[in-house]
Amino acid sequence: MRIEYVHDILCPVVKAHKEERLLAKQQEEERRKQEEEKQRILLEEKAKREKIEREAEEELARIAAEAQRAKKKRIIRTTVMFLLVAACIVGLLSIAKSFFDEAEEEKKKNDYLKQQISKFNVNISLTEDVAVKSLWWEANLKVIAKKGERDTIILDRDIDKTKADSTIILPVESSGYETITAVLSYPQLKNFHKEDIPLSIDHLIKYPTIVLQVRLTDPIKYQGRLVFKDGQTECNVQNAIVILNNVVDFTDAKGQFLFLLQDSMSMGDEMMIIKKGYDVKYESAKKYQTELESQEFQTIALTLKDSTNYYSLKDSCKHKGKTPQDSIWSFKTKQPIRYTGLKSGTPDDEITMFFKEEGNWLWGLYYYKGDYNKRKEYSYHFFEGRMSDYEKDPTDKQKYRTFVIESKDIANNEETIKGTIKGQKPASGEWSFKVFMHSRQMAESAQSQKKK
Repeated sequence: MRIEYVHDILCPVVKAHKEERLLAKQQEEERRKQEEEKQRILLEEKAKREKIEREAEEELARIAAEAQRAKKKRIIRTTVMFLLVAACIVGLLSIAKSFFDEAEEEKKKNDYLKQQISKFNVNISLTEDVAVKSLWWEANLKVIAKKGERDTIILDRDIDKTKADSTIILPVESSGYETITAVLSYPQLKNFHKEDIPLSIDHLIKYPTIVLQVRLTDPIKYQGRLVFKDGQTECNVQNAIVILNNVVDFTDAKGQFLFLLQDSMSMGDEMMIIKKGYDVKYESAKKYQTELESQEFQTIALTLKDSTNYYSLKDSCKHKGKTPQDSIWSFKTKQPIRYTGLKSGTPDDEITMFFKEEGNWLWGLYYYKGDYNKRKEYSYHFFEGRMSDYEKDPTDKQKYRTFVIESKDIANNEETIKGTIKGQKPASGEWSFKVFMHSRQMAESAQSQKKK
């Protein structure tokens, strides 16, 4: 099985799932904001009402006190005070009426909009969580419309796995209902999570999409970490293929893999681990079953098929690591970077690069500051690359060159760095780039900075 082939199949699916989960999260956030806005309006109305009552009471108390201190002028002052109170009440009532008029005007606008859009389509999409990709499921989808105390079922349909990643178009009358609730339940299955998503008609008119996720209530977690060991030194094995129960995962930059499945594995069930340059390895899946909250990753050591390349790189690390200022590494540049989810690191991390330039060719080594502090020369990535001819940036008229370099470390991990270099020479130029583990981006330059 070719790694690139498996990756090309899985990458679009993972990306689509990520976008759909993001949309589901946005819908949940919208529901929360609507509820907070409703509570805020009710509290404001209550505060205004209490203020009016409190001011009226204070005025009446003051009138009574004035009447006691000046009995001779009681009739005149009482009349004046009552007139003032009446004026205040009229003013406050005028303010309250203005507020309610604005609310009524807003309601009329919404009603007018509903009348203009008397019927619209709601798109209901289903997406599977990674833990149920290999499982068969059957479910019931109900869409319930609510107006006042009356509920009306406008859709009641049985669906199954064949409808995964599909979209149901549901016509809805905007003027007839207040809220729409989509309910996805599993009458015959116990381990699947029931989805219940209520949305207002006003929200659906603006955003006519409901995303329902097919997922497990309590999935079973399997996780581990792949390493290559040399004495006391451990090197993470990146981008290895791990197969468990027909589900495929790739290790990240930490060498970690993760599975969330419905069924518990027995001691006879095995994981298959494939990595270019290493022997295929089989491990009992049961050993790597953990609690959902666990952040511990047991290590699995892999064995190189051919250690010739490893010892060659190791010798290069020891030789060039001791004398990085050697003439073979003519220039040195540092570039601040930020990491994506595939590679962990501190915000102030950086790539330090020693390289030699000859024409359009670059070759040398680089390392991440965080990795180097832990593993010294074992963190080196040896690379070769090529730069384009000079071009002129139309925005600032500066000359720049694009470049691509391919690297490999002693654990046979491969990375690609792509970007641009502004300036006459790479060593003093302004670097901007992205780091990839095959086609998956791991890091990028945080900002373009002039190197000294």
